[in-house]
Amino acid sequence: MTFKQSDFQEKIKFQSLSTLYGSQFSTINYIKNMPGKITLHAYLDLFNVKEKYPYRFQLYLVRPNQYSDNIITSTITIEESTLIGNINGYGKTSINFDFVLSLVQSGDYRLDFILLDKENNELDKQYIYLFFGSDEK
Repeated sequence: MTFKQSDFQEKIKFQSLSTLYGSQFSTINYIKNMPGKITLHAYLDLFNVKEKYPYRFQLYLVRPNQYSDNIITSTITIEESTLIGNINGYGKTSINFDFVLSLVQSGDYRLDFILLDKENNELDKQYIYLFFGSDEK
């Protein structure tokens, strides 16, 4: 199998998800009450992105058989000084951010991390699957 250079450009890689208290977040999670909210902190790597380019970033919370919720839509411009391995204007960097999930019921959820170009064309997408249960009796 042969790979093109474009297979290695403008990619995102999910690294970790944690609570605001620094505890790593796992696939199976419990919160005190449903419906409820939880604030999380995410770390992502951006692989071979352009310097000074206005990328769009989106984060969605998806539930089976329901509509998805847009959690974040943001523009990210990477400065040259933050790029590692800068070759021909492309390099690697990391981003991190906080976000709040509003959970309506116990069950399966998916987080979609999406990198888009300035015309909103999808460049790359990463999924994380999570289960949220309630400690309520």
